Amino acid sequence: MSNIVSKERFFLVLFPVLLFGLFFWIKPGLLSNAQTPEEIDVTATVPATPTDIDFSFSGSETEGVTLNDGDQVDFTIQYRSNLGSSQLFEIVGGWDEGLIEGTGNYIDVFEYLVGSGTASSDGTVPVIDLQNRTITWNIDSLAPSAEYHSVSFSLTVRDDLTTENRISVTTKAEGSIFGNLLHQEEIGYYVQHTPTPSSTPTATATPTPTTVVSTATPTPTAGPTSTATPGPTNTPGPTNTPTPTPVLEALRFVSLRLTEVSANKVKILFKTNQETSFIFRYGLSSKQLTETVVGLARKKSHLLELDNLKPDTRYYFQIEAGNQKGDLIVSDIFTLQTSRKEGVVEINRGNSRLSFEGIPLTGEPFESVIVTKGLPLTVTLELEEPGEVLSIFARVVDSKVLGINNLRPSIPTGRVELIEMLPGVFSGTILAPKQECVCDLVLEIKDIYGGFFSTGFPYQVYFSPPLKILNAKNSKPIEDASLSISRYQENLKDYAFLGKAFPLITNADHRGEISLALPSGRYSINVEAIGYLPVTQKMELGISTFTYPTIYLEPDWSFKSRCLYYRQSAKDVLRFTFYHAQDFFASARARDAFLILIAGVNLLLFLTIFFAGKGKSDSGKMTRINFGFGVPKQVFNLLVDFWSVLSLFTGSFFWAYQGLVKVWLLLFLILITWIIKGIGL
Repeated sequence: MSNIVSKERFFLVLFPVLLFGLFFWIKPGLLSNAQTPEEIDVTATVPATPTDIDFSFSGSETEGVTLNDGDQVDFTIQYRSNLGSSQLFEIVGGWDEGLIEGTGNYIDVFEYLVGSGTASSDGTVPVIDLQNRTITWNIDSLAPSAEYHSVSFSLTVRDDLTTENRISVTTKAEGSIFGNLLHQEEIGYYVQHTPTPSSTPTATATPTPTTVVSTATPTPTAGPTSTATPGPTNTPGPTNTPTPTPVLEALRFVSLRLTEVSANKVKILFKTNQETSFIFRYGLSSKQLTETVVGLARKKSHLLELDNLKPDTRYYFQIEAGNQKGDLIVSDIFTLQTSRKEGVVEINRGNSRLSFEGIPLTGEPFESVIVTKGLPLTVTLELEEPGEVLSIFARVVDSKVLGINNLRPSIPTGRVELIEMLPGVFSGTILAPKQECVCDLVLEIKDIYGGFFSTGFPYQVYFSPPLKILNAKNSKPIEDASLSISRYQENLKDYAFLGKAFPLITNADHRGEISLALPSGRYSINVEAIGYLPVTQKMELGISTFTYPTIYLEPDWSFKSRCLYYRQSAKDVLRFTFYHAQDFFASARARDAFLILIAGVNLLLFLTIFFAGKGKSDSGKMTRINFGFGVPKQVFNLLVDFWSVLSLFTGSFFWAYQGLVKVWLLLFLILITWIIKGIGL
């Protein structure tokens, strides 16, 4: 029986083995085509993990420090591979816009320092994307290594910031393998701009920038021609030059920005620190920049326009610039993405508006707006086809500050995103700069196809000091002076009081200032203040004057006027105190804080009384306290009794309205204070 069982077990084992061998005899080579488990793990199934790459990001300035205009920060990214084989590795450095603290506005704080990006150890050159504010290294084969590799780049703080608020800004770096993000690090900084005093703005005509329209030349032209003409070279002779020849700064790029991107056209603004000509090379690959544009005119600022581009296409470009001496500089490789189609909505006078406190400041007849510096302005934009718009931003730029060619895109003082409040109606509030300037309001529009462009409102905005009301005798401010403004109406040929339509704040503060925002036009201003003679003054804003005036009032020294002044001052102060006291005690947190303050004073008084008995003089007329001061005993007792009664009244009041739990400590301190005072004094 056991032999039969053993034979059955033998055939049960032998049959699957024979079947398996027969299968591979029929299918020859099947095993040879199979992949080993190790190959499958390496090529497909094992994702990279953060421990596979060591990665760090650091800056030359300590995180959290405050930077100033023009400061440069050098960033370093260190990395090494712990894998067993070479892998495709991507490094991306980036910098965000800065948030102006106390507002919701964002501005460009950092600019990439052209030429600062270093190549990786295997020779990979970085590519800079100004649209997304990133710098990228695509390393084809990162081999495992015990040593760290490093790349670096530099950012500079823009030197044309005008906001006085502190700005917070973040930089970051990422490392990834095959699109799998392994590391992400951030470094945060603050930026603080110190304003410089400026003169009263005057209307100036802005020269039209010279543009270079691209013509794709198939044969690259040689670099900028260096002339052999001697020019300003010194002629040998007996005469000695009294002043030394100035040493010029090394030729460098100052900035490079994209100002417009559409389906078949882009505009690029770049600046150098010396007058240069240039060769602009671009193409569809960072290694094949086959098209060229040549700019022979030597300037510091160049606005380049490329047209006849392909929609939805990524282009790469590089700039070579040279000065008259023959010095050459070559930029990094930059990239940009054209939009999928022409879809950006155009802006005109009819659908863009600016307002303040409900007062419309822009319209068809108006060419300028006069705004007190630092005021919030409301920007409104109406679009017939808002479906193609991805985002709209508004920002203020100074129209005077731009160097030799006076090109527009500079001095960002604030930026705000416009939100679609109603179908097709976008709106947002932006803070005006806090210094005087003649500025433009610029709209930056991005569409769903990847395009963007900037366009300015067809008005100039004059940011002026506030209207001031001063005493004519001593030039001191007149507080609470009342201002009434009337505007000349063309249809009625008469002045109309603005207070009928707009609830403006027209009373001077303690500095004698009133903040206003008005469109250009003719106005009549009447100023009154108790104790002063009234004054009426007319002005033509945006026509003969672009700043708000300073109005002087003559004092009225009559007895009746003085009495009215003091009576009204006392009345206003009492009304203000009562009104704000109501607001204060309406808050539960304010009531609790008030109780804590009273309890703290009583605790201090208790300690004073407790220690006062030890410093009593022999005569008993003086109570001296350990803290180094003394008061007469009678006066001290009177003050203690007065404060205790006042605290008891306050505690009882809060007991009635808030319960004993809130005031038991205060009442206990009052009781123990009286007991100690009675025993110790």
